[in-house]
Amino acid sequence: MSAENAEELTAKGYNYDDYIGVSGIEATMEEYLTGATTEHQGYIKLEVNSSGAIINTIDVNPPTDGDNVTLTMDLSMQVVAEQALQSIISHINEKEQKKIYPNGDGIPAEEYAKYDEISLAETGAIIVMDVNTGEVRAMASYPSYDPNWFIQGLTDEQALYLYGDPNDNNDYADRTTPARNKAISMKLAPGSIFKMCTGLAGLMEGVVGLEETISDKSPYIYIDEETGKEVDTKAKCWTSNPAKHQDQDIKLALTNSCNYYFYEVSYRLGIDKLVSWAEKLGFMSKTNIELTGETKGIVGGQSAMYDNTRAYNNQDTSLPLLVYRSLCRLLRGYQNMRGVEIDEEAVSKCSQELLELQDGTLKGKGSEVRQILSKHLGIPDGISRAQGWDREITSMLTELQWKASYTIRTGIGQGIMLVTPIEAARYAAAIANSGTVYDAHIVSSVISPDGDIKMQTSPTVFNKIDAPESYWEAIRQGMKGVVSPEDGGTAGTAFSKEYADLGYLELTSGKTGSAQVGGITIDVQNTSWFVAFAPNTDPDIAIVVCVPNGLSGSSSAGAIEDVLTYYFTKLNSQASETLAGINEITP
Repeated sequence: MSAENAEELTAKGYNYDDYIGVSGIEATMEEYLTGATTEHQGYIKLEVNSSGAIINTIDVNPPTDGDNVTLTMDLSMQVVAEQALQSIISHINEKEQKKIYPNGDGIPAEEYAKYDEISLAETGAIIVMDVNTGEVRAMASYPSYDPNWFIQGLTDEQALYLYGDPNDNNDYADRTTPARNKAISMKLAPGSIFKMCTGLAGLMEGVVGLEETISDKSPYIYIDEETGKEVDTKAKCWTSNPAKHQDQDIKLALTNSCNYYFYEVSYRLGIDKLVSWAEKLGFMSKTNIELTGETKGIVGGQSAMYDNTRAYNNQDTSLPLLVYRSLCRLLRGYQNMRGVEIDEEAVSKCSQELLELQDGTLKGKGSEVRQILSKHLGIPDGISRAQGWDREITSMLTELQWKASYTIRTGIGQGIMLVTPIEAARYAAAIANSGTVYDAHIVSSVISPDGDIKMQTSPTVFNKIDAPESYWEAIRQGMKGVVSPEDGGTAGTAFSKEYADLGYLELTSGKTGSAQVGGITIDVQNTSWFVAFAPNTDPDIAIVVCVPNGLSGSSSAGAIEDVLTYYFTKLNSQASETLAGINEITP
């Protein structure tokens, strides 16, 4: 606790040995939960004589407890969600182990033997949200911990579990961050769960029609606007048989998760419009849930890749820092070639000013590069030109220039794009409810010890998207097809026969996402995303499951099934209890 914070707390009546909430609900609702402030402490006014003896009690105001904070959580669903998350992570990890070591002898299969280290599923998050209010019904982050540990002080074992060994950069805590609520703070590429956003943006901007079809012609090729030449992005659809993805409209493209369809739609949109619609759907901003540690994601565009009005080490991604370091190495090499003593401060300033040239285009900036080299390093213009150093630097700076090839990757939830599970939850809820994007709430009310309601939360609308209902319906139909065996959806075989036989599968809609991490193509290191909502006809809850290094999106279907089985069972039970007998019905 800082001196300033301590002074502020003691001014409110706290003693130095009072407990205060430092994270989660205990921190955000501290002002209600505490009984330590002056207003709760009470007092006794006494009359004493000259000897200090009490002769009369004038007034008594007894101390009061802190208020009770009621959460929006469904306790039973929370238990189910926690168990489902832990179970699916364990299941995926076992599947990955068998895939890597097929004979169970510790010898990796040929396709994995070339990698020194492969990360497997060990952690994740799950969120269940009411689609009509934004209220969180369940939220779990795995692995987690017992907050009561901190009351008596952490044991060495507990501290090691939470924070790890500082001398071991790959211990359990370092890999899984148990002290972190990954449901609101973990940022990962969303993969194909972002395709509903791309599709809606395309429809709303009129770059694709509701019935218009696009056929897979992988690899994706576009015409560069500056050169007029074809650019082969090498980007292909996930299927090895493009014939399966012919004549895809928005519904089929979502059901089949056709990358090519969304490459084309995002290219037609351009990054600015795509980012704008992502923002409308709640990405790139916090949900304002009443918890500490929430972060917000990024989508794409020049300012997200590199904003030349900000310092190179204060950017949305680490790429500008990497390019800065590469420039410094390059400039040192130039000075060595010239036999000049290296001035590190001059190299750093020169690299930073060169970076600032990147404002989205480098066309015609060769002369400015040479001027900067002369200004900071004393390199004559003629030498820079003759050696081709201006061209070499310009080429390096293009790494920070947004290109159409990045836009098409963004359209399928890849590239530099990162989102949090809580952002994905309200996004899925907005699709389910036809466009109302709610802020998230986990606090329902605050009630005094006397039973008075001191604070009541109500649904908070972040944005309302006024789109034709036919657009929402097409997107939801596409998501229904994702889990349909008859439609051959990407998760059509991921749910159990029992779940289908109970009739629950036909009431479920979802979307899988298998996002590559940092360009790594090891399949087991894909982030597994699954968003879903139910029931189809009148959606009530949205669910998001996210498992880093989770193999594939459909791998997380088991957690969705566990939560929805609980939900539908409870729904059926409530329905039977509330049905009136025929003789009880009155006109």
